[in-house]
Amino acid sequence: MDSYYSLFDRIISRPRSLWLTLGITLLLVLAPLAAAYADGVLSELLSNGSWRAFLVPSIVIIYILLVAPRLAHTEDRIYNSIRPILLIDDKAFEQLVEKDTYISLRTELLAFVAGAVLGLLLVTTNSDLSISWLMLVMTITSACMYGLLFWTISVSVAGAKLNNTLLRQPMKIDPFDITPFEAIGRQSLLIALIFIGGITLSLVMIGFRPGVLLRPETWVVYVPMLLVPFVIFFFSMYPTHRVLAIAKFDEIVAVQGHLQRRFRGLLQCLDEQTDTTNLSAEINALVAYEDQLQSARTWPYNTRMLRTLFFSVLIPASAVAGRAIVSIMFS
Repeated sequence: MDSYYSLFDRIISRPRSLWLTLGITLLLVLAPLAAAYADGVLSELLSNGSWRAFLVPSIVIIYILLVAPRLAHTEDRIYNSIRPILLIDDKAFEQLVEKDTYISLRTELLAFVAGAVLGLLLVTTNSDLSISWLMLVMTITSACMYGLLFWTISVSVAGAKLNNTLLRQPMKIDPFDITPFEAIGRQSLLIALIFIGGITLSLVMIGFRPGVLLRPETWVVYVPMLLVPFVIFFFSMYPTHRVLAIAKFDEIVAVQGHLQRRFRGLLQCLDEQTDTTNLSAEINALVAYEDQLQSARTWPYNTRMLRTLFFSVLIPASAVAGRAIVSIMFS
């Protein structure tokens, strides 16, 4: 399916060769270290462990570049899985996708610039670095990091808009088959896992700062953050759940209508003392069908997804607990 590709798709989400990825990674990792060496402070940063803090922007940028193509693939899978059950023609579907995935170049650039400006302000107001090569590199990488974060958010909002638009279209839903919607569940899981990855990176970086994990404010911030992936996971799927729940409810109402008519017919047959064999069989079949409908799932996830989410949340939680124990034992 031909569709509109944003600047983000063409630059950030596009697949890259292994060598290009390694080259970008090395450049981003070595740049702060090379700047510190040029300033003559590399030995000091390595000895006190503060070099990790200067690598945070580079690591986050690398992380975004690595996960962005995965998100783009989930969007394509959603389009391909939802398309067969939509009751609209191909032309209308393509127009719908192009309209709702469109994000103007101006919007993308404004998002990046807004993030970059925020990064510049944070670096210049919170940094105690003097004017140096390291300060220059930190300013550039921090601006790029926040610019990419804002850019990613703006593009993700456009993708969520399309998912909601697709779910509002007329479609033929089988309450017993939620396979067409499982791609949305996998996308929700991936978004939650990406957030977990960001939390883990942050915890790894701050965990090496002496005493930081013993401060109450650290726990006040990060304990609620460990619950956020679950919120993201279920909140992202809620529109799909609502559509499936409505389809399930409509089917149950239809079955109950058939049952009511069969029950009236059964009572009439009993009053007239006529054969009720066929009606009894139909009622039993309808009751069994209703029972199956009542147990049909309306959330597009499975046990494997929940297990993956649960154990993934344990990673940052274990990082926090482990670093806290080490800090207490050796403080």
